[in-house]
Amino acid sequence: MTAKPLDLTLEVAPKARFDVVEMRSRFAAEHEALAGYSNCFYWSSHTTAGFLDRSISARLSAQHVSTYVDAFRTLFPEGAGYEHDQLDRRSDLDAVQRASEPKNADSHLAFMASGLRPCVTHPNREGEAVCFVDLDGIVDGRPRRRLTRVIGFRSERVVGRTRIEVPVSEHPIDSINLKDPRLGIYPALAEFVARTGAGKDSFASCSTRPNAIRR
Repeated sequence: MTAKPLDLTLEVAPKARFDVVEMRSRFAAEHEALAGYSNCFYWSSHTTAGFLDRSISARLSAQHVSTYVDAFRTLFPEGAGYEHDQLDRRSDLDAVQRASEPKNADSHLAFMASGLRPCVTHPNREGEAVCFVDLDGIVDGRPRRRLTRVIGFRSERVVGRTRIEVPVSEHPIDSINLKDPRLGIYPALAEFVARTGAGKDSFASCSTRPNAIRR
């Protein structure tokens, strides 16, 4: 009988605005509990903190991850007058959000340019470093609460595919809010996952590639 995936929620406490945490050593006990699974799926719920794609991290030793990401932080310095940080001009924020929204455009840009991702899969083995990179861990002198999940699993298979079209403008550079209810993307994804029959014993990985259910 196939073992159910083991899903753990971990809280990372950043020590600086730019911080790199090696997950296997920081959460050794949790990875001990995952020892019976051949693979681990890591997921970050943040858009300024995540993981390097394994194709990149495999070419970097853990101690060189900071140097690599820091090069992109140099390209996008903090407080450089980004439109994103002009909070009084942002129509997507209400009064409460405008009062608490961090000015972190540089972190978003470095996240995208360096190839950081919210989700990655790694073989669950000793010596396989998994670095959680935080680009905006301290705001106004206070550490942000950073939550990640790690899911141990043994095998995966494709159970369905879907295609969702996103309308864009004629401008060569565009930005689309995928959470905009007018697009209907989230209900479409929820309906697709329900249609595949994925239950609590499985978890769905959604990307630009076919969806996969890991077991």
